[in-house]
Amino acid sequence: MSNRFGFAIAAAVALASMACTQAPRDTITLVSPGGSVVVSLDGGRLLSWKDADGKELFFMPAKPNSPDGDWSHGGSSICWPWFGRKGTVQSMIHGFARNCRFTLRNRQDIPGGQSATIGLKVSRNDNVNFPFDADLEIVVSITSDLSIRMKTTNLGEKPFEVSEGLQTYFAVKDYGKIVFQGVDKADFAAVHGMDKAFPRPAGEFGFKDGSTGMKFAMNATGNSGLVVWTPGTVEPANRNLAKDDCPKFIVIGPSSRTAEGAVTVKPGKSEELVLTLKAVPGK
Repeated sequence: MSNRFGFAIAAAVALASMACTQAPRDTITLVSPGGSVVVSLDGGRLLSWKDADGKELFFMPAKPNSPDGDWSHGGSSICWPWFGRKGTVQSMIHGFARNCRFTLRNRQDIPGGQSATIGLKVSRNDNVNFPFDADLEIVVSITSDLSIRMKTTNLGEKPFEVSEGLQTYFAVKDYGKIVFQGVDKADFAAVHGMDKAFPRPAGEFGFKDGSTGMKFAMNATGNSGLVVWTPGTVEPANRNLAKDDCPKFIVIGPSSRTAEGAVTVKPGKSEELVLTLKAVPGK
């Protein structure tokens, strides 16, 4: 396979079944003239997104993983097959897929960049809170933009519902100068932060860091809503976050929560959630 940009994927991939346990943290690095992205096979999490100048656009804590192996903050994380909490244990927050091992299914050069497809097969016996046969496939593409596509396929004989989302942690310089765009009534006081769901924007949405001029523009399809979270300056240490991490990021991403209307997937059918991100430097 050609690699027109002279970069190689940093991956040591082993075939694995649906085993939601700790595993070697293999990563896949994709590059384009417009930047690069690092995808982890552990949880399908994006660990890094850099622009053409090598500037990191995601926020990642100094400790990228929580010490107990549970859900960790930072990068871009998936919520699947439910958004929010289900069950009584902490590891049930935002679904179990983020704690599972994905396999690399495909990697290729595409016009203007590179793409990788990773996947996770789920059996009806794997989790009592989701007793269905399903396949989750994530396609990550980097060109001048970054695209994340989540595809859920029903492999069983009965319909099921999924609530899902993408939680992307954007690095910001001045928390107090964030200006939302395309998100109705999203004003907030910096000291208090925000954890709120909004209706799905009709078109492009995102925010601008007023101190740097950096703008993050986004488009999403397949979602019914949008979630914004940032702890501000008062959130205590949380999993792998240090207290002084809290003013350094804002989380914004598409969602289909149960409250907004979960997605029904019929036997043999698929549904997709797609997020496209563009970073526009300030002038």
